[in-house]
Amino acid sequence: MKIGAFFNDVRQEMGRVVWPKKEETLWTTVSVVVFVISAALYFILTDTLIYKLFQKLLGM
Repeated sequence: MKIGAFFNDVRQEMGRVVWPKKEETLWTTVSVVVFVISAALYFILTDTLIYKLFQKLLGM
């Protein structure tokens, strides 16, 4: 396959791509950020509780 034909095919395929609307992208981004923050808080809380539990069990 020639390089020119390859880039022509790429240009055609990019024309077929359905890009998300700005609002959809915004809400997806917000959802991901909220999920990541929630997961981080969960793991921080869980880690702290386990750490405190082990401190009490081992008498530290």
